[in-house]
Amino acid sequence: MKAMKILVLFAVAMAGLMTQAGCQDKRRHKASEQVEFGKVDLALEDDASPEIVARAFLETAQDMQRVRIEGLGKEGNAQRYDDNMARLMALSAGKTIYKKVKPGKNTGSPFVPVDITEDAAVRHIVSLWVSKIAHYTDGMDLATLKKGNETKQSEQTYSVIATNAHEQEKLVAITDAFEKKRSDNTPAKGSKAYWDAIRAQALQQGFNVPIEARITVVMEKVGATWRVSDVNLGPLD
Repeated sequence: MKAMKILVLFAVAMAGLMTQAGCQDKRRHKASEQVEFGKVDLALEDDASPEIVARAFLETAQDMQRVRIEGLGKEGNAQRYDDNMARLMALSAGKTIYKKVKPGKNTGSPFVPVDITEDAAVRHIVSLWVSKIAHYTDGMDLATLKKGNETKQSEQTYSVIATNAHEQEKLVAITDAFEKKRSDNTPAKGSKAYWDAIRAQALQQGFNVPIEARITVVMEKVGATWRVSDVNLGPLD
């Protein structure tokens, strides 16, 4: 009986700890739930250029994904997650996002509650953006950040070239091995036949070539400030 009582008390204690942990894990929530992330200093001027804002957004998304991979159990990561989310939300065009997402007659998203608040909508979309580019987060080359060809005064786009770090390593190994076996019958480097041969080996390892992708951040002018209204992922060309 004593042993049984100890087990029961242990189970109750563990359930309490799990409940507390669940409440603290702000990754796990419904789209409609209000989750407070607090305020954060963006360290940006109100009239910061769209390029500076786009870069700040991508750098923050990059760190957010690293926190996701490491987990909130790592010391300091819970606060890091909160700060990153607050920063991403502050860098986003909240009212534009809310207007796009909030369900209405023939408008909005069918996947969010009709009574969703602006903060909840922005948090939901920002989380989706980070997930969208997660595969390429660590391989974003911010040195390639460049402006699109838009002529509108109130809307611009900035994009970066990105790769998946693991796929990059695998591709280097494949191409190195291919070159070591080069003979007179080996296709010329860069030719269609060459890439067909490389692709066949890459597919066996679970990825395709080319491995480069383009992450595009859509910027919108909100008053005197530039904010992110959308994030897209697509091929390089």
